[in-house]
Amino acid sequence: MTPPVAGVRREAVAAMDSTRSQARVVLDGAESRLVGADCGGGRVLGRVPDLAYTALAAEQVGAAERCLELTVAYAQDRVQFGRPIGSFQAVKHRLADAYVLVESARSAALGAAFAAAEGSPETTRLAAVAKSAYSDAFSAVASEMIQLHGGIGITWEHDARHYFKRAHGSGRLFGPPAWHRGRPAAERTRVINRLRWPLHELDPALDPPARSLTQPKQVLTVTDFEEFTGRWRPRSTEGPAR
Repeated sequence: MTPPVAGVRREAVAAMDSTRSQARVVLDGAESRLVGADCGGGRVLGRVPDLAYTALAAEQVGAAERCLELTVAYAQDRVQFGRPIGSFQAVKHRLADAYVLVESARSAALGAAFAAAEGSPETTRLAAVAKSAYSDAFSAVASEMIQLHGGIGITWEHDARHYFKRAHGSGRLFGPPAWHRGRPAAERTRVINRLRWPLHELDPALDPPARSLTQPKQVLTVTDFEEFTGRWRPRSTEGPAR
């Protein structure tokens, strides 16, 4: 940081991908100031990561596509047994599988980008899907790039190693794919839990304060909530809602 700020220091972090420098920012007694409205940090911090996931997915789209382009070009030029290796059925199948990965994950990245641009409430879910899909796709296509290039693919002079390292570094950046796949499920669970309000919070008469805590507590379940606009029947359950 230029100029240095009191209480703030930056520590370089060794990364697998040397083309993407990373650092850890340490705050030790640094001054702070309010950004945005008071108590509005949660909303801002909830949106910024989704935009970062979406941007990273877009980067992975282009990198994976370039891996495939270079590999297809090499398969057309490299001759073995008197014919281009791209004419062999086994190579065709592997390139076709890589193409499917690139195009299917591209759709996920575009969906997240459109949702973010429109400020859609689906942005969080679509960003998680895009980051997960393209992290896996980029890693798989970069691996195929090395395999189908043969010995030259693992040399220091060839660009395949850069794509391979970027793929695995990006896959871990902002959380691994498995973590992102769990985010929509976790969000769904939070929504369900919000729907399972104790009835006394909706109507104190349904659960007076003097009631013994050992007695069954009336809970509004998800099925009841779906009937909430018309007729619904409170259900008694033993203990807290799960």
